[in-house]
Amino acid sequence: MSCIRWNPDNENHVVSSGYDGSIKLWDIRGRVPLHSVKTHDGKNFAVDYHGGERLASGGNDGQLRFWNIGEKSDK
Repeated sequence: MSCIRWNPDNENHVVSSGYDGSIKLWDIRGRVPLHSVKTHDGKNFAVDYHGGERLASGGNDGQLRFWNIGEKSDK
């Protein structure tokens, strides 16, 4: 795991990036990811929320990518 961020709109959700090039959306109340997406060729170094429903990720492939996760807040 290279990076982890809390969802600003949902206190139970975090997103992680990994050296395998993936990002994973987690609900901290469970043990398995809600979603997992291969985002970059090579390592994924950074991920952060861009609003509550979008993610931005960056990897060693030199790309900055945005992802719509379409989640709704539990609040």
